[in-house]
Amino acid sequence: MTHRPVCRAEDVAADRLRVVTADGIEVGLLRVGGTIVAYENVCPHQGGPVCQGDVLGRVEAVLDDGKRVVRERAADDRPVVVCPWHGYTFDAATGECVTDPRVRLRRWHAVERGGEICLAGRAPGQAAGGEGSDDAG
Repeated sequence: MTHRPVCRAEDVAADRLRVVTADGIEVGLLRVGGTIVAYENVCPHQGGPVCQGDVLGRVEAVLDDGKRVVRERAADDRPVVVCPWHGYTFDAATGECVTDPRVRLRRWHAVERGGEICLAGRAPGQAAGGEGSDDAG
């Protein structure tokens, strides 16, 4: 599998996706826990530009001793990607939809080499078209 450089490693952050083009397809790059993840810039809900959405900490409820919600907080150690069209939310590390893990983003192979980020196409099981965990679309 040939990995092609698409951008400098220093241009990929943990707080927002960087959109690049690989093989004529837009792909969003993000650092999650020191690892580079890459997802096709297509939301499986209705095809929106998911990688142009926000990267936020996953919202968690804070409970009191009686198990009542007293507030919510963003868990910065569990980032999510929020599609700008309809708010579909995906775990940044896995690409799974937070509310339905059968729906996920299309993942690409990404590696960091010599100060560059390189892509080598879709990860296994990520062919174009279809539905569910392979590519809901």
